[in-house]
Amino acid sequence: MTSPDSSSGNRIDYTRPQSGQAPAPGQPPVPNQPGSPPAPAPSRRGGVPWTTYAITILAFILILIVVVFITQNTTHIPIKFFGKTKYESVASALAGSAVVGLVAGLLLGLVTQIRVRRELRAYRKADRNR
Repeated sequence: MTSPDSSSGNRIDYTRPQSGQAPAPGQPPVPNQPGSPPAPAPSRRGGVPWTTYAITILAFILILIVVVFITQNTTHIPIKFFGKTKYESVASALAGSAVVGLVAGLLLGLVTQIRVRRELRAYRKADRNR
């Protein structure tokens, strides 16, 4: 092997190129300089976090409980809603309430997600302009 000080004629220049200046031919590119490949992202463990599995299992258990509760309550009762009385089974009233609750929860989550995405977009735009 040869050292940088060897007289073989192949000397390596260890100085960094100035900003905007391309590295000399045969030299490795300096990270974070124009024309150089992007720095590798920090390694991150792949896969789904355990909390996602736990929340999914809890959601399925809750859905199962609601379905069992609805199927066991099939008697017809008077339901008053906005001054109108309608005879309907408890199961259909509970199922309707569950669907309305699900849609309301999804819409509230969507509103939050839109707000967070706007904040992220503004942050990225500000970071780009620096």
